[in-house]
Amino acid sequence: MPFDFQRARPLLHSGNLAKLFVEELGWEPCRQKLTLRAGDTDYAFTAIAEKRGFTAWLCACTAGKLPDHATRLKLDRKLSETSFEHLIVFATGDFAQQSWTWVRREPGRPLSARKHDFNRAQPGDSLLQKLQLLFVSLEEEEKGELSTVTMAGRARAAFDIERVTKAFYRDFDTHRKTFLK
Repeated sequence: MPFDFQRARPLLHSGNLAKLFVEELGWEPCRQKLTLRAGDTDYAFTAIAEKRGFTAWLCACTAGKLPDHATRLKLDRKLSETSFEHLIVFATGDFAQQSWTWVRREPGRPLSARKHDFNRAQPGDSLLQKLQLLFVSLEEEEKGELSTVTMAGRARAAFDIERVTKAFYRDFDTHRKTFLK
């Protein structure tokens, strides 16, 4: 059964992310909890699902606002000591605002955070299109070819779209200049 946007959308909007990952994306439930400190603040992390060592974490921010970019990177670095390959969803207590963060790690290069901000007022289609790449079918499970590396590659394809965007605009500019001549 393929990824179903119609079933996934209300789960995203309501903040039922565990059900979204387990029932719609085909991941396994995970119940691990951590508390990480950044500055003077403790942040509670709950693992909501995992697939072959790649973990989806939720950081519910009860203060009503999401941590700033620098704090998110600090928290990601600390979390990578426990769970190297992961995706973090920073969310307000009511899930009205969510920031889905994946960090690209390449040897010899600085960490590069890729995020997708979601607001409940949005339909969420662009985020669901990214999450669709994390979908695991029963056929893939039966083949046994999934690994942490495979799942990390899917997260990269979903969230690291900078190269594709740059290539698109480079090609667009070339065609635009040709057209103007």
